[in-house]
Amino acid sequence: MYLKAIKKYRDEGRPIVFTDESYVHSSHTKGKTWSDDSAKGLKRPISKGQRIVMVHAGSEAGFVPNALLMFKSGNKTGDYHDDMNFVNYEKWLQTQLIPNLSPNSVVVIDNAPYHNKLLNPAPSSNAKKAMMESWLVEKGILYENDMRKPQLYNLIKKNKDVHKKYVIDELFKKNKP
Repeated sequence: MYLKAIKKYRDEGRPIVFTDESYVHSSHTKGKTWSDDSAKGLKRPISKGQRIVMVHAGSEAGFVPNALLMFKSGNKTGDYHDDMNFVNYEKWLQTQLIPNLSPNSVVVIDNAPYHNKLLNPAPSSNAKKAMMESWLVEKGILYENDMRKPQLYNLIKKNKDVHKKYVIDELFKKNKP
């Protein structure tokens, strides 16, 4: 499905922009060096130094102008994804990526959890009955007033994929380049 969609967009001549995040430690060095034994090699730093997180987007034409986001990590964990969350990512999309995209661009985004925030997600089986009923009413799904929570939840499970909307999709619809 993905490859067919990419081929279709390429055939239409649409710019395809790929996004991603990564990081580097400010004192990054190689663990080994080449030497002719006439001099000692570089010593590995005691600490990795500050972690720098980078977010960017690019296409066959190069990087999207003014779309680079780079910041110092505030986390001490081993995973740079802890620095990225939906709030940071959405702000980057709205202020740096979308305003700088070429018209009719297609943006390819991976499945990092913060890329896929649901808009009004379906209630879980642990939700209160009133919340389940409210979600069903909002989606225009009919149910019987005497239904119990398990019955309501089965109705939600049958319909949740049809009514699934992601915040990012809505953001791109609203701010179409």
